[in-house]
Amino acid sequence: MRDHLSALVPDGKLAQAQLKELADLTERKKRFGIR
Repeated sequence: MRDHLSALVPDGKLAQAQLKELADLTERKKRFGIR
């Protein structure tokens, strides 16, 4: 998945930002007990 996102963005910075956002969202859901 990460490789696919990085492929869409030449420098991969946007992809990394999206991955971080996704991770933050997942962490937040875990914290609130949402699955």
